[in-house]
Formats: sequence, structure tokens, C-alpha cells
Amino acid sequence: MIDRYFTFVINDKGVKACALLLRSLNKDIFMEMDRNLQDELHVVGNVFLNPKVLPGGGATEMTLAQAKHTDARNETLDINGITGEVDDRNKLNVRNPLTVRAQTAILLMRIDEILSGVQEKTDADKSEQT
Repeated sequence: MIDRYFTFVINDKGVKACALLLRSLNKDIFMEMDRNLQDELHVVGNVFLNPKVLPGGGATEMTLAQAKHTDARNETLDINGITGEVDDRNKLNVRNPLTVRAQTAILLMRIDEILSGVQEKTDADKSEQT
């Protein structure tokens, strides 16, 4: 007998129609597909909650990283992962929800604070040893 795994999406208030069927050869692939679908639905939900978007593909992060050195006309340039060429994310219509970009920026700033704290501690330890 073949095991079958299903995910059911129940309609919420205000939804006209929604039917999704996920099918997989095994439970592991099915669970990964389900997780990916949930991630995608959260992205769509974020866009509906806050419809502002920014250039995607890392363009926002690159601009923030080079904010002091970047000409304002280059703020949507990024490296195309497929061709390896520099492309304009606006022309390619690559977008990211503002909510996701803000969360990423906050995470990067926290990581930077942690790393700078570690660096300061390392420098202090070196000065104590000399």
C-alpha cells in the first residue's frame, strides 16, 4: 500500500476560492514542498499588509553597504546570479516586500553589533597581553 500525504488549506473569511493540492513521491519531499508553500504564502501576506516593495536580488543590501560611496543613480544595480552581469533590478522587475527588507536590515545590524563587540573584545585582550 502506498502512503499518501496531504495538506489542506481551509478558506478564510473573504476568500472567494482557494484549492491547493500538493503531491509528492515521499514524505520528506512533501514536507519540504509544504514548508516552501507556507513561506510563499507568508510573503504574499506581507505584501498585502504592507504593499511597499524594494528592488530585490540583493540590490537593497548592496546600496546600504555602499551608501556613502554610491551614486544615487545606481541604487537598483545588482549582479545577476544567472548571467553574472550587472543588471538593473527595476528593469528586470525583481521586487522584495519592504517588511522583509526591513527585517533583513535589522538582522544585519544586529550581526554587525555582535561582530564589532567581538572585535573590540579581541583588541582589548591583545592590548592586555602586551
